[in-house]
Amino acid sequence: MTAQTNDLREKIQTKKALLDTFLTGAHDGLSHSEKEPYAIELAAEIQGPVEARNRLEARIAAHAERRNALVILDRRLTEFVSSLSAAPAATAPLDVKLSVEKFDVELAKTRAEISDLLNRIAQVDCAPHPSGLVKQRARTKIEARAARPNVRVAIEHGEDFRFPTNVEKAGAAIDVEGLLCWLHRDALIAAVEREIDEAADDSKALDATTRKRMRTELAAELFAAETREETIISAAEAVGRTFDRRADADVRAVLGLAAARS
Repeated sequence: MTAQTNDLREKIQTKKALLDTFLTGAHDGLSHSEKEPYAIELAAEIQGPVEARNRLEARIAAHAERRNALVILDRRLTEFVSSLSAAPAATAPLDVKLSVEKFDVELAKTRAEISDLLNRIAQVDCAPHPSGLVKQRARTKIEARAARPNVRVAIEHGEDFRFPTNVEKAGAAIDVEGLLCWLHRDALIAAVEREIDEAADDSKALDATTRKRMRTELAAELFAAETREETIISAAEAVGRTFDRRADADVRAVLGLAAARS
């Protein structure tokens, strides 16, 4: 297809050169209109190869996309197999009985379910955290960060009291952040909590336990759907039908393994 595309590209360039020569009058010293019969004829002769080239380029792009997906999936399969320390359990084969004309419909339905589950998992991962928990963590951070001035050196040794310091590459520097957390602890906590209240949306928030449970349940549903997808593809191949596998397909499903590994 690449060779055919190159041949068509050369023909198009040749015809375009003839058309440009005619329009500019390089052959007779006179300029010509695009509406003249010869110009129209040349333009028509160019259009056919252009359309054929575009179709070939679209096919080449589609083949490249399929090849890239297979390369990615092959790499993921290789990495997965290499990471195994023991032979994993095989999953029980699904009993799929479909007529030839149903493979497309069932595969499309299953892949739509997979897409929906992936979106739902992404929503769980991106769900906000409860404002109460965020406030608690903020208060803990402020209280832990508070750094008091050292007055004992003044009391016990008669020296000037010392501000809290941080040791940095350039030397010791006053710990301004720690000092502020100590001096204005309550006001800082109240201000941070107001910011949290303004930004929070507890109607969509998930705590860690709920988030983990929902993700585990959705992951199990996703694996079941991906296993069904692979079963449909394999059943289709058995009767001469071919479907491309997704580059991001679960490698355990492709290899027919159980979901013991997460």
